[in-house]
Amino acid sequence: MCPTCTCNLRFVYTDGKKVDSDYNYVGLYIQNWSTGTKAAMYRFEAVDKDSGAPAYIVFNDHMIEPAAAAHFHLKMSNESFMRLSTRKIPGPRSSLPI
Repeated sequence: MCPTCTCNLRFVYTDGKKVDSDYNYVGLYIQNWSTGTKAAMYRFEAVDKDSGAPAYIVFNDHMIEPAAAAHFHLKMSNESFMRLSTRKIPGPRSSLPI
């Protein structure tokens, strides 16, 4: 990942609301689960935290080494990156983008 990369994401909520935000890549950390499994967690932070889009996003493809991913996970929060590492589902399901 590029240490100075910025990307734009659009979120569409179940009620039809659409919000956009630019995100800065802010680094990765290695998640170590109690099962012995490890994964690289790529972190992105919203440039404008008042845009209505999630302020913090973590991308995880279950990989440490470069390889084709079978699937991936996106976790979102308006609280912090730490909150994302302690919750399986961020917030009530009805508040998640579709």
